[in-house]
Amino acid sequence: MIAPVVSPNPGFDPMKDFTHIAYIGGPPNVFVVNPGFGVRSLKELVELGRRGQPIDYVSPGVGTLGHLLAETFAQKTGIKLQQIMTKGASQGMMDLISGNVNVGTMTWTSALTQIRAGKVIPIAVTSNARLAEFPDLPTFKDLGYADLTAVSWFALSGPAGLPNDITARLNSAVARMLELPEVRRRLDRDAVETRVMSSDEFTKFVASEIDKWAPVARRVMQGN
Repeated sequence: MIAPVVSPNPGFDPMKDFTHIAYIGGPPNVFVVNPGFGVRSLKELVELGRRGQPIDYVSPGVGTLGHLLAETFAQKTGIKLQQIMTKGASQGMMDLISGNVNVGTMTWTSALTQIRAGKVIPIAVTSNARLAEFPDLPTFKDLGYADLTAVSWFALSGPAGLPNDITARLNSAVARMLELPEVRRRLDRDAVETRVMSSDEFTKFVASEIDKWAPVARRVMQGN
């Protein structure tokens, strides 16, 4: 997530103050529910929400992708979601498992252990395609919410004005690293989506992410 999306005065410009070198990738987000909640699908969650009562949920924190996704989903469906503040994803998951809150929007990596253990139930994931380990878990795209396809991505950037030859070498090194068998196994295990981009392509991607999420963040933060 680009800091100026959620902070009006971050102290830097994400486009002017950096050379964006290489995209690495990241895990999707997933909507999960407590097993005792009685909801087993995104459709059932929407049906419950349309009965009028706000539904409490947890995310990794204010301004995180999970927060923005939940609020965007609420706006699109006309339901009311009420974020319960926690001290990060771990505390949020504890509240979810205990039943203090019934819905969570988490990164796949932070939720996966509890999903495998059956302590939370996934109902929709923001990945581009269904995940190999959970082929029956629909994506938001499958369910008609293609614009909620997103990952919490990581990347490599450097100071503004980095020489082109250095940028190109670093970009190539990242691409090679992502193809190493051991790296590939670990990324696949955690459903981390990667994509090879040139430095120019990655720079355009950063700009597109800001264009996509900044209006959402402004609306959400003003609402708070």
